[in-house]
Amino acid sequence: MSTLKFTDQNIFFTADTHYHHPNIVGPSVSSWQSGFRNFDSMEQMDNTIVSNMNELISENDILFHLGDFAWGDRNVEWFRKRIHCKNIYLILGNHDKEIRRRQKLQTLFTKVFDFGVEIEINNTRIVLCHYSMKVWNQWHNGSIHLYGHSHGKLPGVGRSKDIGMDTNNFYPYSYLQIFQEMENIPIIIGNSQEEIE
Repeated sequence: MSTLKFTDQNIFFTADTHYHHPNIVGPSVSSWQSGFRNFDSMEQMDNTIVSNMNELISENDILFHLGDFAWGDRNVEWFRKRIHCKNIYLILGNHDKEIRRRQKLQTLFTKVFDFGVEIEINNTRIVLCHYSMKVWNQWHNGSIHLYGHSHGKLPGVGRSKDIGMDTNNFYPYSYLQIFQEMENIPIIIGNSQEEIE
């Protein structure tokens, strides 16, 4: 797997936006598990997510979206058009079936990855995937793993983190937030820990 390398760029991460997905809105709308969220309407959820993303991410920044982008092909296009950021890398999630099978939808993104991708930001390796991993490439050397899918219900192991919308008050994470949080977390190797020097 090749590694995408970035230096001194504004990079953000998110997952599980589920734009226009009725089963995740909240108890007054959703029929599934009373909804993971607590919005009163689908429009309120959609508008909050778009507003929060556009508040932090500018047109020329970079966004890595770790899957479950939007519900249904029409909503993929609508949601993408509402996001100001021109550079969105998408890692497909289990609800991205329309994007997976329609090339036209894939062209809305800078690049689409089927399972995951490794990136480096200022020489720090980050392994990105929709799903959580217990171990990942270079984890024993301090690399970071970011994931979604679990909507804040699955705590990270070592230097891993669920960066889905539900874990950050429906805002994306900046890479600086991630780095600051991870710098004091020890590397975990088996049952022992080694502090990073």
